[in-house]
Amino acid sequence: MEKKCVMVIDSELSTGLIANTSAILALTLGKTIEGIIGPDVKDASEQIHAGITTTPIPILKGNNEKIKELRSNLYKEEFSDLFVVDFSDAAQMTKNYQEYTKKNITVIGK
Repeated sequence: MEKKCVMVIDSELSTGLIANTSAILALTLGKTIEGIIGPDVKDASEQIHAGITTTPIPILKGNNEKIKELRSNLYKEEFSDLFVVDFSDAAQMTKNYQEYTKKNITVIGK
């Protein structure tokens, strides 16, 4: 089965927050989706380059309202086979993971 991926980011965020959000989402995908990062490769001069994503990841923009609607729809039963990562404003406004988890968040797993 072919895997597809897309990021939808609030277009009203500053460029820095858009870059940070996409980086955070990409790290979570890399950790979670087996095989999304390819093996290291060598170029013609024998320099090694770390593996990069094997899946294109288009970045789309939306506004706050559209993103909330999309998120709500993605948690419906018909989309239960999708892997969804969200990065809330609660996460954006904290300086570290410990602070984030104290904002009405329940940590599950290890």
